Amino acid sequence: MSIQEIEEVPPSPSNIKNESVREEDKEITLLQDGPDLYKLIAHTGTAPNGSPVFEATFIPQDTSVFDHASPNDVFVALQMAHDSFQPHLFNNLVIDAMRNKRCRHTNILSIKHMFDSDGRACVVMPLNEVQSLRYIIASTPIFRQGFPEDCIAVALRETIYGLGCVHKYSAHKKLTVGDIFFHLDDRCIKLAYGGSSFDRKLEMEATFASTSGQLPIWSVHQWGAAPEVYDSAHDSKTYICKSDIWLLGISALELAYGGLEFGKREDLLRFISWIRTEKRLPNKGEEIDYSLVQNEAVKIDGQEERKNKRIHNKVEKTLKQTMRNMKVRYMIAKIQKKHYKIKEYNEEKDKKNKWKKAKKFLRGKADAIPIPEKIKSKEKKINCFTKEFGKMVALCLAEDPDMRPDCWDLVHHKFFNKSRTVTYFDEVVVKRAKDPIWYF
Repeated sequence: MSIQEIEEVPPSPSNIKNESVREEDKEITLLQDGPDLYKLIAHTGTAPNGSPVFEATFIPQDTSVFDHASPNDVFVALQMAHDSFQPHLFNNLVIDAMRNKRCRHTNILSIKHMFDSDGRACVVMPLNEVQSLRYIIASTPIFRQGFPEDCIAVALRETIYGLGCVHKYSAHKKLTVGDIFFHLDDRCIKLAYGGSSFDRKLEMEATFASTSGQLPIWSVHQWGAAPEVYDSAHDSKTYICKSDIWLLGISALELAYGGLEFGKREDLLRFISWIRTEKRLPNKGEEIDYSLVQNEAVKIDGQEERKNKRIHNKVEKTLKQTMRNMKVRYMIAKIQKKHYKIKEYNEEKDKKNKWKKAKKFLRGKADAIPIPEKIKSKEKKINCFTKEFGKMVALCLAEDPDMRPDCWDLVHHKFFNKSRTVTYFDEVVVKRAKDPIWYF
């Protein structure tokens, strides 16, 4: 049966027999995969489709497999759903696994294996060889305030490569920083998709302290979804590929600031409106003035104020250059009036370089003249992020889906022109991060 023939069923409390499912999961400790076995150890997380994920150990019938197998082949994560007790989870799990299998790409985190055991659909996933960027941020003190910008560019670029492969078939729908992994064996960044994505208990515990009293960061794909998705109550028919681009912009904010601390969705929308207006990201710790921001809920006509602000900045910049030119002209007029003679210059020998040396001398004299405080030459940089980064995020978070770029256009944005390699990301982030989660 093709994927199109099976409709994905959202989890519903009325369809789940919680007590029966829990009793069923407790009774099952061994799963048969032909001659081999998988032993369930403990519950370790939950997949986005609602099916439980367990820590498991692979027990082959032929013990000679251990001679050339790595620990990551033995200790795995196993996602399963029963056809009779959990029909909706069973269908969704099969669909997700099939979607993952058809996306063969370097930047897609693939499932290891899929099998059927006594009416249960079982999907084997990587466990110890991957580490999510969200866990690195939450568990490493030096990254609590976010990654360096050049490392963010690497992570987003590799994610866009994987997302472009996903968009050939369908939308991702659940793109978050928790779904962006660094593969410790392949030393590359991969995007979890379909059957390879699940929320881990340890990662949720690591991020719980920083999100206490705020909207949970592990469900940001729900409360931080694109307007066309959120307004339709997360109807799958309204979810398009451009909705993933919105979530990519939200992920960029999480990587930049180390989290998203908002008490309600309206606060997030105001913050996004400020970014759209200023075309930049606010500095870490900067007090944001929302007075000129066009609120998402109440439309404020701020076009004239923003236009005047741009004109003011342009005039101020022109004034600085004009004052410098006036200083040079003032010195030239002063020299001509007093018939000032330059001692360092030999007029008879170097006639060709006369004015070149004179101008250089005059500029040095002009720089000695004090400049008023309002028109000092160098401005203090308010933003610790580059303009290209802010413009890229504002482009991803455009309210109109048609104004958001696709993956091809986005990866060719100026922000990614000088992005570094994954090896640089490995050296700066992964090797300085806390040791990865080892479940066994």
